[in-house]
Amino acid sequence: MQLVRFGTKLGLARLMAPEDFGQAVLAGSLAFAAGHVALLGLDEAWVHTRRPGPRLLANLSRAHRSSGLTLGLLTALAGLALLTLSDPEQRELGAMLLALAPMVPLANLTVLPTARLVRERDFERLFKLDVSAVLALSLTMLVAAAAGLGGWSLVIGWHANALVTWALVRRAVRAHPLPELSADQEDDPTKTRRFGRHLLGAQISGVLGDGLGGWAVGFGIGRGPMGFYSQGRDLASQLVGWAGQLAERALFPALSAQHRKQALLPSYASALRVGLAWLLPAHLALCLLATPLVILLLPPTWHDTGPVLAVMALAAGARCLDVIACTALKAGDRSRSVAALGVVRVLLLLTTLPLALLRGDLLSVALAVLAAQVLTGALSLWRTRSQLGSTQDRGLVAAARASLALALVGSPVAIKLVAQFHETPWLALLVGAGSLLAIWILARLLLDRAGLLSDLHAIMSRSSRAAESTA
Repeated sequence: MQLVRFGTKLGLARLMAPEDFGQAVLAGSLAFAAGHVALLGLDEAWVHTRRPGPRLLANLSRAHRSSGLTLGLLTALAGLALLTLSDPEQRELGAMLLALAPMVPLANLTVLPTARLVRERDFERLFKLDVSAVLALSLTMLVAAAAGLGGWSLVIGWHANALVTWALVRRAVRAHPLPELSADQEDDPTKTRRFGRHLLGAQISGVLGDGLGGWAVGFGIGRGPMGFYSQGRDLASQLVGWAGQLAERALFPALSAQHRKQALLPSYASALRVGLAWLLPAHLALCLLATPLVILLLPPTWHDTGPVLAVMALAAGARCLDVIACTALKAGDRSRSVAALGVVRVLLLLTTLPLALLRGDLLSVALAVLAAQVLTGALSLWRTRSQLGSTQDRGLVAAARASLALALVGSPVAIKLVAQFHETPWLALLVGAGSLLAIWILARLLLDRAGLLSDLHAIMSRSSRAAESTA
């Protein structure tokens, strides 16, 4: 599905101008921020419950409906306020917000049913749901963009995604009826909602952390640069999106279950080792190969995305580790720590972004986002270690050493090769990627042989099981 999203972004870049894309993304980011606040943290609170039942579900559903309608109304009012301005750009932003306002309560109706599937680890139905929603989103956006609707094609696509998700998740969740429990057997709704409020703080700070950079560009520099920033961030965040979805739908329920069994740390160590051994090197490679990649994949009007993609790839790598650490903290009943870390990230951005805006260029904003994310990621790892305890896993140290070796040796090699073949982007990409892959394999063989062999064995085992199930 990440490949479908990736292909959709590339297709949209060929069908609309950066300023149209930036305008729609700015409106969408504001509406999605309202939608995240409307969650009230109750989706993850449901996954974390020990004894869910019908009364608890009814209580949380009422809260969700109220919050969805309230935030949808506030989004509409913000759109109406912008429509009163004389600036045509702001008026179009207001019209888009007004059009997106009904999506906030509609999307909120899908959250608890999806959380029920996540808690039951019904990955088959979740996957089918994702496939249908993403295909509806992508096809609608591309058809509308090809019809010349510009940024409005994104607005239409987001509505299609919300409608398909709502229709399908209601059917899918019927496969998991709730057990009939007495009132004293179910989890206390008050305690569940309190836990959700702690998670809400983390969600709000996360939304601000993800959105402040884009809002600074969109309102402070312009819609065209917002298009470049958003495209670079989205391309860099493909693995973050995958990691975030995996953390929400697989890692969080798995770690929560392990926490109930007093066995959280080994599972967290395994997830973190994957981040160090695979995700960080992948984002480093994306950073080093950003320029030839953008030249090959995007039309000339979008080539200013290259430097932004290089910086945002490093920020995305740090974000992956941050997501893993924060997921472990939430599973370990440390939701307040997650909220505090989110506040720190927002404060760092509020400190660095004004300085970047004084320079008035896009790259400075991207560097400010990178600095805030790296510091937040380091703090998240330290906080997880101090609150949950040391993992005592030698595999983590070995994976970190291999990634460090790749950065120290592979970076100068890739930079030199890309510069040498800059007139032939496909060759620069091929030679650069090949050299990084060879250095990564060598580094892991020398410094993390056991981890590499274990990863390869796991991949082969899963492939065999998948082949057997298909047969």
